[in-house]
Amino acid sequence: MSEVFFFDEGAEPRERSAVRMEQVVAQPYPDGQRVRIKVVLTPFFEKPNLVLTITNSTGQQMATADILETMLHVNELTMHLRSAESSGAYALRVDLYYGAEPAQDTRTVEFTTGIPE
Repeated sequence: MSEVFFFDEGAEPRERSAVRMEQVVAQPYPDGQRVRIKVVLTPFFEKPNLVLTITNSTGQQMATADILETMLHVNELTMHLRSAESSGAYALRVDLYYGAEPAQDTRTVEFTTGIPE
């Protein structure tokens, strides 16, 4: 049984070695404790894995998520910050990899949270 891929018309799926992240967005919710994440990948034949890690300004890990063998080229999720401060600077790091191989694409996006007063 062949697999069906849902990519934009005209988008050519790429071989494993050519798959990359096209866009990474981190948008904090107003409560300062959740972050909306969007990761857009190039079209692919083989399903890649993603590791998402949010750290605070001191490098302490505040949230992590693994997406294994995603079937989607647009991945959207909400991550919850552990013991989030009312405001602060954070960094989201996303690694794209296959199996036990090292990451073939890494992106880091910085963002700040703040609760309106």
